Amino acid sequence: MVTNAGSETRNLGVSIAKGLTIILMVLGHTSSFPILNDFLLLMRMPLFFVMSGYCFKTKYLTDGSKYLSRRVTGIYWPYVKWSLVFLILHNFFFKIHFYEPGMMVGEASIVPYGWTEMLLHGGAIVVAMQGHDTLLGGYWFLHDLFFGSLLFYVGLKVLKNRYVSALVWLLLATVLAYTGWYVKYVGINSHLFLAAFFITVGHCYRLGEWKWAGKWWYIVSSVVTVFCVSLFWHSDMVSYRGWEVFAYSACAIAGALMLFGVGEKIAQHSGKIVDFLCFTGGKTFNVLTWHFVALKLVSMAIILIYGLPIERLASFPAIKEFSRTFWWVVYFCVGVGVPLLWSYYYDKVKLKWFDKKVLKSVVVGVLSSTLAASSVGVGMLSMTLVSCSSDDEVLTYDGPYPYYRNNAYPPTGGDTLKILSIGNSFTDDATAYLGELVKGAGIDSRKCCVYTATLSGASLRDWVVTYKFNKVVNLKRVVGDYEMEMSSGTLAQLLAQDWTVVTIQQMSSSSGNYSTIFPYSHQLVDEILSTCTNPGVTIGFNMSWSYASFYEHSKRWGEEYWRDVATTARSVVEKDGIDLMIPTGTAIQNARNTSLMDASELTRDGIHLSFGVGRYIAACTWFQMLFAPMYGVSVVGNGATHRFSPNELTNLGHSTTEVTDSNRILAQRCAYNATLYPYSITVP
Repeated sequence: MVTNAGSETRNLGVSIAKGLTIILMVLGHTSSFPILNDFLLLMRMPLFFVMSGYCFKTKYLTDGSKYLSRRVTGIYWPYVKWSLVFLILHNFFFKIHFYEPGMMVGEASIVPYGWTEMLLHGGAIVVAMQGHDTLLGGYWFLHDLFFGSLLFYVGLKVLKNRYVSALVWLLLATVLAYTGWYVKYVGINSHLFLAAFFITVGHCYRLGEWKWAGKWWYIVSSVVTVFCVSLFWHSDMVSYRGWEVFAYSACAIAGALMLFGVGEKIAQHSGKIVDFLCFTGGKTFNVLTWHFVALKLVSMAIILIYGLPIERLASFPAIKEFSRTFWWVVYFCVGVGVPLLWSYYYDKVKLKWFDKKVLKSVVVGVLSSTLAASSVGVGMLSMTLVSCSSDDEVLTYDGPYPYYRNNAYPPTGGDTLKILSIGNSFTDDATAYLGELVKGAGIDSRKCCVYTATLSGASLRDWVVTYKFNKVVNLKRVVGDYEMEMSSGTLAQLLAQDWTVVTIQQMSSSSGNYSTIFPYSHQLVDEILSTCTNPGVTIGFNMSWSYASFYEHSKRWGEEYWRDVATTARSVVEKDGIDLMIPTGTAIQNARNTSLMDASELTRDGIHLSFGVGRYIAACTWFQMLFAPMYGVSVVGNGATHRFSPNELTNLGHSTTEVTDSNRILAQRCAYNATLYPYSITVP
């Protein structure tokens, strides 16, 4: 999904830029055209370091242990895991002619390992992130990213000023490059400090938002400048010498920001190319890990077609005399396409088996050990190769809220409001009293409706499964008298109606963790936009609330968890094509800081909202976000109250309060304030 809003376009542009860069990496490894390769080498890999700094969360400055944990799980562990797998397969690669004894790659001779060499390489992999196999040649990047990230963090903590920190790392990189000093066995060298410099530049770029980087004049001038430099001077991230560090850094930064700009320009459009680049940007780890192995497939085809000796399969990374001909196109397409195709179908198979819950652990274990990247590896590296998904938190918009991302709301034209709310029991809670508020506002019930599609405990992933496997869904009309044509069928059939708004919701236990939401949020939004007959349909996201403190065996309660939920909801809005966020959780947290707070903490069981005030506040929030803009009537002052129904009286659970004329205004203001400041607690 591509939007026209500035920060969303920039965020999507970053993801596209990452996809472009990993494609350029493969192009550089498969093409034998020196002019092109020299141009790409001056700017290609530094962009990933710049992206890492761009996506750094400033909150980690006060939580160093969490930042270190993220680095370990996101960079160190994937490196160690796959490096050890390839180490185990090292001698096997000789048997299938991926390697030949004594073959040279660069200045290194590749030979079979004995037990001693295996242990030494394994120790280097685990202890120093060194010694990975030749087929993982790009893994030097993970070593530099990991230690460069730590240097970057130390620089911010100690020096305080990010620009001073960048200058220090650049000077140290220069000194080490000029003297040639390095520590071989742990990889301390000039380009490690240069990595810290590039990461810091990315952080400066993010906070400074250098708008000129997205201008056409800058994009064109950067391409021309870097290309002209590459005609007379050749270097890359690991081969510059002495004072060349300054020239290389200038070209690298110019090229990296240029790719950011290109990503932004592409993000202003929609279509298959944008979808492909975004998908590629999310699978960079797969491509990084497996593209050299994939290239062997093309080399084998060449050997069979031209009758070459099987030993030529060891040519690395490609059989050069053929990569100089049209075969480079085949190498390139396979090097990018095979890892991406595997990722696509692996995700589909995984989704199917997870849905059936059959042999879950066996399937995951087998697939994750085959010759393709596992989804665990992709998830981990997406935090560090900066898809700006799980380790990105775009909080750049400072204007009034709510902030609509894609389709404007309220819609232009028409006076009928048709809402479909997809979710779980929290959706039922939030909409239970909404009809009473609509009636209290005097809105014509014949011109509105709210239908709910709920599954107990359902996550966004569960709804993606429901869509893809054509499961039958039954809708429940909870507001209004307007009747949609279909209220039962597959989700695709139900979505293929003229809805004004479609809302989605994550399961409450995962609402504070964005990594449980992506990519299912993207998939579900894409299905809604492609299926709904209303091209201007508004996509809404309902923010969950934190649990009550007395709920047994739960850490998901109180203001701390609300902050996690609010941060996650904001990330969903910024990243996932959401037009409208319904801050129900913030409204409830507002009320917990007023006289409305009771022994039940506005819940009936520690999780679900209490009958009476709890559900009423949620309904007020929905009314203010969805009905107030459409019909021009605020929830504040609405005369609706709520007395317990006979069924509610028998299922009250913890003590709770009815909605009366004495407390309804306070409840309404808690909701109203949340719609103005969805990510802050504001007490009326």
